Formats: sequence, C-alpha cells, structure tokens
Amino acid sequence: RDQLARVAEASTDFIAFSDLNNRLMYINRAGRQLVGYEGDIPAQATLADVVHPEDREGLMREIWPQVNETGHWLGEMRFVHQGTGETIDVHRTIFAVRDPVTQQNVGFATVSRDIREIKQAEQERLTWQARLEAQVAERTRELTELNEELDAFSYGVSHDLRAPLRHIVGFSQLARRSLEDHQDAKAGLYLQVIEQAAKKMDTLVEALLTLARQGRGPLRLAPVDLGRTVERVRTELNPDVAQRQVNWKIGELPVVQGDTVLLHQVLSNLLQNAVKYTRGRSTAVIAVRAYRLEAEWVVEVRDNGV
Repeated sequence: RDQLARVAEASTDFIAFSDLNNRLMYINRAGRQLVGYEGDIPAQATLADVVHPEDREGLMREIWPQVNETGHWLGEMRFVHQGTGETIDVHRTIFAVRDPVTQQNVGFATVSRDIREIKQAEQERLTWQARLEAQVAERTRELTELNEELDAFSYGVSHDLRAPLRHIVGFSQLARRSLEDHQDAKAGLYLQVIEQAAKKMDTLVEALLTLARQGRGPLRLAPVDLGRTVERVRTELNPDVAQRQVNWKIGELPVVQGDTVLLHQVLSNLLQNAVKYTRGRSTAVIAVRAYRLEAEWVVEVRDNGV
C-alpha cells in the first residue's frame, strides 16, 4: 500500500477514491492542484462536487448506475476549479473497488487526465478546417464564374472570327464563278489559296475552342505509351512530309500516367512545329527522347530547323 501510495502521489493525473456514498476519501497531489483543493479535502466533499454542473446530472443519472452494474465507465467530462471556477476538460475513468472475498462494492476510484490542450488544438484545427473549406468554396465559385465568362468569350470570339471567314469563302466562290468565262488561271489559283487559308483558319478556331474545353476538364489518368503515341502522330504527319527528306530519331520512350488525349495533342503540336520549321532544310532532323529527372519524366523534341 505504501508503494502504491507513492505511485499515486507521483502521478500527474487526477487520482481519487471515495466510499459507497461517493464521499471523497483521498485525492492525490496532482488532483488537488487540478481542481483547486488546498490542504485537506473539505469535509463531506463528494466526487460529484468537482464535476461541472451541466455534467453532474448525467453523472448521477447514467454513469454511477453503469459503474455499479458493470464495474467501470470511461469517457470525457468537465471539472470545475474550486477556486477560480475555470472549466477543465478531462478524460475520466471511474471503476468500482470490490472486496476480494465477497465481491461486493466497497467504494469507487477514478483516474482523470487534463485534456484542455488537446481540446484547444482540436478546436483550432476545426476552425482552420472551416476557414479552409470556406476559402475553397469561395475559390471554386470564382473559378466557376471565370470559366463561364471564358466560355462566353470563347464562343463570342468564335462567332466574330467565323463570320468574316464565311464572307471570305463565300465571296471567293462568287468571284471564281464570275471568272469562269475568262479562264484566268492565276486568278483561279489566288482564289483557291484564299479559300484554303480561310478553311484552315476556321479549323484553327475550332481547335482553339476544343483545347479550351479540354483544358478546363478533369484529367483522365491512365497508362500512356509515349512511343506508340509518337508513332500515331508521325502517321498523321505523313501527308506533310511525303515529298521531303526527314530523318526521324526516336529514342526509347516510357509508359507514363497521364491523359491520353492531352498528351497526344501536346506531342502532335510539338512535332507539327518541328516539321513546319525544318522546311528550309534539305534533310530535316527531328529527334524525340525522354529521360528521368527525380520522380518525373522529361520529354524533348528537337529539330535542325530555324
């Protein structure tokens, strides 16, 4: 008993014993400091006296019956400092003390731990979480509005650009029919170039709209074989290089996690540029390679063009 008493006095937790009427028989040093008992325990003081009034009813109505029936209870509760009135959040264990021979309850014991710092940290976390969620919601709302404005702008630009393009194509065709009787080869060629350029411009406008829509959509991640993707792009570029000497140098390319459509679009744009800007070379050299950089793959497209 002497050894157990020294352990109880050395503990930083609230440790107390009471009789069957809940009258306090013992509180260790840390417990007395926690609830503000200076010196001896007040006469007739009970375990319920140090409990917050709002928790006291539940203690008497629910917790004590459970302890009497099952022998123990644990959970959170609030104490009140007897000197300052400060509320103290604790995690508390209450258990019955039984006679080893008769197994009858002879009293109660309780161990309680001050969790005010934990509660404060949890409250701060909840406050920051609520603030962060509010910021995310506000940012999402702003992005939604910006996307709607961008959609309106994109379709407006599309309409404004396509209207003159339709006029160019339409009047070029009218001019072509007017010149049919005169058999002017040069004029017909010029009109053909104008029509082709207008159609190309219309295709570019549509491509810009498609890219804008894709850029705002969610990434659809999947394994992407970059080697096969480059080969598909090269096949698409065959008409552009049919009459040219092109030396393709394609290195070993990895399988990566990415959006298949967008990666195909990126490689297509890069290789189209390489084909376009090597037109002045007798032999175009276009190289594609990949290398690791820490946790990422770097993909390069090089050419000997302007």
